Amino acid sequence: MEQNFRNLRLEKAECKIISIGKALGQKNTLFIDVRTPKEYEEAHIRDAINIPLMSDYQRHIIGAIYKQKSSEAAIEKGWDFFEPVVNEFIERFKDIKDKNIIIYCWRGGMRSRIVVNLLKLFRISAVQLEGGFKSYMNDIVWKGIERFEKSYDPKFIVLFGNTGTRKTEILHKLIKKDLPVIDLEGLAQHRASVYGAVNLKPRSQKMFSILLYHELERLRDKKYIIIEGESNKIGNVFLPKFISRKIENDIKVNVKAGIKARVAATRKEYFSNKESIEQLHEVTGSLAGRIGKKNVEMLRGWLDAKEYDKFIEYLLIEYYDRNYIHNKRSYDYDIKVNSDDIEEAIKQISEFYDKITQEI
Repeated sequence: MEQNFRNLRLEKAECKIISIGKALGQKNTLFIDVRTPKEYEEAHIRDAINIPLMSDYQRHIIGAIYKQKSSEAAIEKGWDFFEPVVNEFIERFKDIKDKNIIIYCWRGGMRSRIVVNLLKLFRISAVQLEGGFKSYMNDIVWKGIERFEKSYDPKFIVLFGNTGTRKTEILHKLIKKDLPVIDLEGLAQHRASVYGAVNLKPRSQKMFSILLYHELERLRDKKYIIIEGESNKIGNVFLPKFISRKIENDIKVNVKAGIKARVAATRKEYFSNKESIEQLHEVTGSLAGRIGKKNVEMLRGWLDAKEYDKFIEYLLIEYYDRNYIHNKRSYDYDIKVNSDDIEEAIKQISEFYDKITQEI
């Protein structure tokens, strides 16, 4: 069996392949990403699961051997790592044998081919994704967003409002009412502010683009899509230019709320655990160049004293409201709602959506 394992990489002719277009069109399909956990975390095919052929550390060692010695030596080292855990690796496929399993690596090369042929030895049917993850990004995601850049018919209903007006909560409640919504900050896992990554794990540009593409594709036949007003950047990820244009030019909703309600909403979102307080402390220290050292010390003092409402109210009024980009523009809003009563705000937005949909 050992010899069979080490010859699997040579059996290219025995490995069935499928294009990304056909793979996405199949039913009951499950994509398996056999790259390292780090590669998978950076970006992967939407809904794919990670069953890595090697760890991040092992890949680092193999890469060093490849550079310092040869590809043959690197391959042998890879088998040295993998052979002791073959049975454990195969076991992870036992519960998904009823799926149309599609295996992919970065470019549809050795790693995915080895796995497809290995599974065959254990009577588990699988096919290799032609071109791997790279083909998915180039042929589906990037080309899809480029196509939408040229033409994307749905109009946006854009929620604008200061920090703490519960715009994201409104979006989530509208989703439950089956209205077409794209939560851009949810896709980015960032709240688009200096404190935006607190309690979250921001996604890469690639992963954000993957999720955004599929949401845009899912809703492309709708007349309207409800989103939140954003600048061209959310944390470290950039929006496609056509989305920024539509945010600027399409239908606008102004969401307002009183300062007490905004403080309460912000406290609920940001002050959930000890780790979040530590993150707030750290980010506050980075604001000295914007609000001055004395104000930073004051804010940190409030955090230490657990005077969280003072901390929040100061930042909302003196920092966020003053820097909110849309306050500097004289928009003509199509509708204004107050989220102090969030259910009433949702009702008004829902009725507005029904009204303009029926007018067409």
